[in-house]
Amino acid sequence: MGEICRKDALARHMTRMEKAFPEDYNFVPGTWILPAEYTLFTNYCRDLKKKRKTKTFIVKPANGAMGNGIYLVKNADRIHTNDHIVVQEYIDKVVLIIWVNIMHCGRA
Repeated sequence: MGEICRKDALARHMTRMEKAFPEDYNFVPGTWILPAEYTLFTNYCRDLKKKRKTKTFIVKPANGAMGNGIYLVKNADRIHTNDHIVVQEYIDKVVLIIWVNIMHCGRA
């Protein structure tokens, strides 16, 4: 159960599913687990800057809960890279929010 409760583990699993089933998992926003994927994230931000585009990113503690420690940034330099965090492209026009209550995880 811990594999989907932690934001970093869930992000890893969603990325794997997105690679395995790209047409079915095209709803996942760009996601980076820092500090491990910091270079990938900064390269993405550099490419955005070259294209003169800006994006907002939501930064979440990997093992946080109840919204604690979450903040928004538009500049990668404002992210504390020593912390174990998940950074995602912020979706500002959400059309549907789905909540899932997982009662059991394991063999039936």
